[in-house]
Amino acid sequence: MTFSSEISPPSRLGAHVLRVNRGRLLLAFCLTAVLSLSVHAVMLQLFDVPYPSAQISSPLPDIVNSAIAVWAAIWLFAQMRRTWPHRSRLVHAGILFVLVCGLNETLRGWFMNGYCTSARGWLFFATMAMPALLVYAATAVAAALVERVSGTRRAFHLAALAVSVLLGVFAFAWVSWGKAALFAAFGDMVAGGGWCRLPYGMNVLVPAYLTFIEPALACLMCCALASPSLCKNRAMRTVQFMFLTLALKKQLLMSLFYAIYAPLPFASALVSMGQFTLEAAVLGAATAVSWTFARNGVETAKPAP
Repeated sequence: MTFSSEISPPSRLGAHVLRVNRGRLLLAFCLTAVLSLSVHAVMLQLFDVPYPSAQISSPLPDIVNSAIAVWAAIWLFAQMRRTWPHRSRLVHAGILFVLVCGLNETLRGWFMNGYCTSARGWLFFATMAMPALLVYAATAVAAALVERVSGTRRAFHLAALAVSVLLGVFAFAWVSWGKAALFAAFGDMVAGGGWCRLPYGMNVLVPAYLTFIEPALACLMCCALASPSLCKNRAMRTVQFMFLTLALKKQLLMSLFYAIYAPLPFASALVSMGQFTLEAAVLGAATAVSWTFARNGVETAKPAP
């Protein structure tokens, strides 16, 4: 399974790669969002799979998963440069920042956490999101710099690898310190805990499903940008984009790491975190299938003028 890493191809792609049947796309998008979140909801509600709340002391899982996410974001940025060649790097970096935030459910996480706590919880969780937002911004800037200075395929891969490792280490150190400092300063805002309890009723499930539009829409945009550089075989393209989604959502190795390092039985920990890994995998695969379905019959061979 290979990903194209060309940065400046002789004939660039154009807006034609984004043309879709809108009716098909809307239908497939709605089904994808519902199906993806239902994986987690069903495992949590019906099969009593525990929520992965145990803390991991080792820094390795966060560093490795963050580094993989940065590498995937750098690759996606390079494909964005091909798909929308007439936009500036600043615009592309801004788009990448929004997509990474969306895939990792930044607004959704803030809303649902605030919704399930007190009025002060909205401010607390907005504050707690700041360290991760800075990492996402640094990732977008780094992706633009790597694409800018890398003139060859080899240079691109070497630069992407080096930057991914550095940002992975920085992300762990910064987010760990930042969240600890912010919690020490503002933790009393949520001292009473939240009111959302299993089994969730419609007053929790409805906003949970509605706010899942954020990661589902970000995933769809990533698919539109990445698809021209993926394998032409539909099945392989679906698998490739599923792995790309897992990487961007930091779920590619998370279940395995959690099973190894969490203070829980291996199988229990694997299934516990696995509900989110499976949710991300279904989101990626279903989005790729949806995009193919929406593109079916749309002219793709002729470049845009």
